[in-house]
Amino acid sequence: MALGTADISVMEMVTVYSVFAADGKAMKPHYLTSITTHDGATLKKFHSEKPTQAISEETALLMLHMLRRAVNEGTSSSLRSQFGLTNDIAGKTGTTQSNTDGWFIGVTPKLVVGAWVGGDDPSIHFRTTALGQGARTALPLVGEFLKLVKKESSLDSVSNAKFAVLPEALQKKIDCDFYKEDRNIFRKLSGRKEKKRDFGEKKDGVLKKIFKKKQ
Repeated sequence: MALGTADISVMEMVTVYSVFAADGKAMKPHYLTSITTHDGATLKKFHSEKPTQAISEETALLMLHMLRRAVNEGTSSSLRSQFGLTNDIAGKTGTTQSNTDGWFIGVTPKLVVGAWVGGDDPSIHFRTTALGQGARTALPLVGEFLKLVKKESSLDSVSNAKFAVLPEALQKKIDCDFYKEDRNIFRKLSGRKEKKRDFGEKKDGVLKKIFKKKQ
């Protein structure tokens, strides 16, 4: 399923999101890079298999730039405001099954990080989405990890890496404004239109509207 209920491991999720950062190429992950003796002699090295083109480079680039908006303007924006991360990051929060699972996947040009928060028993979950959503449970784990990466000078090439620039032709495909249309069932039936609002702009309550009229 595209959304929701399938049981997926963190490794599987990170593998999939890595495709977006790797120009659409999929690579089978491995846990070990090498085995050495106590004095540093290498007994075995493990090499990655040849990657396969899973999706087009264009699709991967479009996905990356859409997921960047989640960090810059959406549900993952606390990576900027709370954790002070300024480097190129794309991300996706996820919350499923009445807050049983909280997810966050953070994608940078050279590093993909995933976190899952939940219980072995699905009946154990947060009571509210305000507490159990991925932005509150899993995202902080990734945020703290990326802060540590940023502090490590030997990893500057990772934390300072940049995503490829989105060509103008592709930019037009995702160049749309955020807004909400607040037409309820009565407005829809009457044909009355509601003013379009910018993303995050709050709607005036009933009392505010009354006071405005009086003024």
